[in-house]
Amino acid sequence: MKKYVDVKDIVNNEKYPFSLGQIRSLLTKRRKNGLYKCVRKIGKKIYIREDLFDEWIESHTELEDHKHEPKNIEDCTISIDELNLSSRTTNCLKAFGIKYLKSLTETTENELRSIKNMGIRSINEIKDKLASLGFLLKE
Repeated sequence: MKKYVDVKDIVNNEKYPFSLGQIRSLLTKRRKNGLYKCVRKIGKKIYIREDLFDEWIESHTELEDHKHEPKNIEDCTISIDELNLSSRTTNCLKAFGIKYLKSLTETTENELRSIKNMGIRSINEIKDKLASLGFLLKE
């Protein structure tokens, strides 16, 4: 059954783990991430087809489960963009010349602190992301 819901309905529904900001970010990048297939825009309002949204979430969950399982860091060619870090953190890393996960794991915390606009929140975000993937910063 085709059921379109408002963005706020998605945010308020407990079965979806997204905040309003996360949904807005996903919708902004809907052409790139494939979400456009379940979005209908009427005037300034955006509606999401619930059944297709559920399929989209499931397909991305399966991809995430398999995507970040490198056997060792030498085999790892995951781009910084794929880590879903905040824009500020991603931009700081790119400006410093770090484009891949391998380069990031070869960086020390002190080197990260020396990057312009890289604060403690960004460093903690990086550490958390690396830990979730089973990696650490260089000691």
